[in-house]
Amino acid sequence: FIVPLIGCKNNEVIDVASYVDITGKSDCADKIQELIKNNPHRTLYFRDGTYLLDHQILTPGDPTKSVDLQLSNYAILKASDNYQTTREGSLEEWQDKYLYMVALGGLDRENDVTLPGSVYSLTGGIIDGGKNHAAGVEIAGGREVKVQNVSMKGAEVGLKIATGVNSRSSDADVTNLDIDCNQDVNS
Repeated sequence: FIVPLIGCKNNEVIDVASYVDITGKSDCADKIQELIKNNPHRTLYFRDGTYLLDHQILTPGDPTKSVDLQLSNYAILKASDNYQTTREGSLEEWQDKYLYMVALGGLDRENDVTLPGSVYSLTGGIIDGGKNHAAGVEIAGGREVKVQNVSMKGAEVGLKIATGVNSRSSDADVTNLDIDCNQDVNS
């Protein structure tokens, strides 16, 4: 299988669908997290399909470990019916109560813009909060993070930019989001 991404050599792109179920019938979160951990400085490409998540996935903020998540227009990250929607612990510790489906820079937070890998992103696809209305995407840490061309459906909260590691600010470029949440005033 060759992923048709302009400017990428085949060994730079990991086809996530080659490693997980894309029918939406079984959980993919642990395997996706393993792919993130084992493939620093790679693009993880999600082709069309439904990737069921029982829990959140986190990407590293450390530029030496960062990954780029690219979803096709019809790739869906969907919260399972068993998805735990809220965190345990204090609000001061976590900044809010939600367990976002994708936490960019949620691991190994860094404040470094000089190393290759300091710019990472989530591009394309659909984030589906499922019947429990899991929260969508959190920019949890890191520098120069991009979220673009993403559609969010049925989420408790669509996108959160958390307090960052850069003097408590976060660097983020956010473009072309479609957020259709759960009709709650807080979404």
